[in-house]
Amino acid sequence: MDRIVFPYGRAPRRARRAGAAKTRRFCRVLAAAPVLATAAVAETHVDPAPPLVTVEWLQPRVCRDPVAVLDLRRSLRNFEAEHIPCAVHSDYYGDGWRTSANMIPPPERLEALISRLGISNDSHVVLATAAVDEFSAAEVARVYLIFRLLGHDAVSILDGGVPAWTADWRNDVDSGPADRAPASFRARPRGDILADRAAVVAARAAGAPLVDMRPNDHFLGINRSPALARPGAIPGAVNLPMSWIVENGGLRFRTPEQLRHLWRAAGVPTAGPQILLCNSGLESAVGWFAAAILLGNDGARLYDGSLAEWSADPSLPMETKIPLPPRPDP
Repeated sequence: MDRIVFPYGRAPRRARRAGAAKTRRFCRVLAAAPVLATAAVAETHVDPAPPLVTVEWLQPRVCRDPVAVLDLRRSLRNFEAEHIPCAVHSDYYGDGWRTSANMIPPPERLEALISRLGISNDSHVVLATAAVDEFSAAEVARVYLIFRLLGHDAVSILDGGVPAWTADWRNDVDSGPADRAPASFRARPRGDILADRAAVVAARAAGAPLVDMRPNDHFLGINRSPALARPGAIPGAVNLPMSWIVENGGLRFRTPEQLRHLWRAAGVPTAGPQILLCNSGLESAVGWFAAAILLGNDGARLYDGSLAEWSADPSLPMETKIPLPPRPDP
């Protein structure tokens, strides 16, 4: 049988996929070796966790403690077809990252979920997903916010997501099911991230910015989400759509310089108290990540109930900026 020779001495991804399990086992052996494990831990613990990490940052750390890659794409089948080596899968919608009312679950439920995924307080969590629609980035940002809310600062988002990893043919991938041994994660909740309805009322009275991250047609009241009881926006809110923050509806975040330019264009300050909101706290998680983390505004908070909660209370004001005449009766 003739020997197959690949150009540049490297097998294409399809050929290498069969060896992914070997790659994973080899990485785990490396991580288990006392000398190398100590070096890896020292390397990854020296620097604080950057909020956005690149593929180049992840390449030497993949499959090495304390890095734990958490893949949040919705399709388990797609994950099992091809994923970053040693990653573990969790579905944002199906695995308990939100309540039935789309709110953040209580800490004890999240502790159990995160522990089952093999993530401990010593883990540096790297969040990744694949671009399905404009909400893919929002799901990752929402889970990032949850980790920070639980007091876990060693969490990062892979800029560009899984597509950025697979775009480089040199990066190995795993296939098939994947899991990590259960771990122990304990929350240390912080109170400087979320805002409730009373805080929004107080912010309106004080003239603090309310930043509505929904699409412009929702903000104007032309269309509305099924989650809302009434169309429109909170009077005085400013519109800064989530779609501005990532490039072309994908998973790559804009630079801080670009974000500052967009904040100015929307008339939103980059510092000082402000509350970000949307339909149910998903789109606004992208806004909070940009404002609080990428732009460093410690005064930015997210209204978890958002307009799903606000619009359900008829005593709270909403305005439709472009009212439409009713449809004629058939």
